[in-house]
Amino acid sequence: MYLGVVSNTVIKQNEQTLERYVSISLCDRANKLTKITLKNAKEFKIGDLLFVKIDEDGVYNFEKVPDLVFDKDSRLDEIFLFQFFNLIDEETKTLKKEKEKMYQESKQDELIFKVLSSLFGNFTFREFIIETLRHNFICYAKNIKLDLNDIKKYLEIQCMKIIIETQSSSFNFENWLNSVTLILYLSNNNDIDEELLTRAIEALLNVKIVNNETNELKLQLEQQLEEKLNEIKGKRKKLV
Repeated sequence: MYLGVVSNTVIKQNEQTLERYVSISLCDRANKLTKITLKNAKEFKIGDLLFVKIDEDGVYNFEKVPDLVFDKDSRLDEIFLFQFFNLIDEETKTLKKEKEKMYQESKQDELIFKVLSSLFGNFTFREFIIETLRHNFICYAKNIKLDLNDIKKYLEIQCMKIIIETQSSSFNFENWLNSVTLILYLSNNNDIDEELLTRAIEALLNVKIVNNETNELKLQLEQQLEEKLNEIKGKRKKLV
């Protein structure tokens, strides 16, 4: 079972009738983003999270995920969060590539620029959807309890949560301070996934902070993050 999100809706005229098409993004097991189009799926709206199941005949079956009711569905577990993280990750990368491609094409031809500039509204709307997904991910992640039998998974979820939080447009200095304190504490555990830890540290070093404060404490914590990052990269080089 995969996790999907309704990323767009399009109205098309077929002969004498108007038909509504829903675009769904989902990540497969290889974390590759796949787009599926459904016709006249009136029960789904943009931003809806969906369970996606493929039967033996290759037919996709969709079911809406309950709105932020983490403990009422056994399928909304830690595995769900990993799929959710990958879905947001891939959707964000895809949107970034599309915007970069549009920018490069628009520099080459003024007419192309005028045509493509109409897509900015669509990009902005998709950014809003991604921001909503990030908010939902954080809400889900907060409900995860520490499982002493699987500490590694819990630590990875905390790293993913920090990565997602730093992508928010409202990430402030207090959020940054709390996240840095947590990630420095988690980094002392040998069970943590180094790739996720590295991404979380880099996200905290590069994040744009609302009402940014440059003070001695922030400089000290940034130095500790840099040292921890160099330590991890140094271990990787030795392994290679």
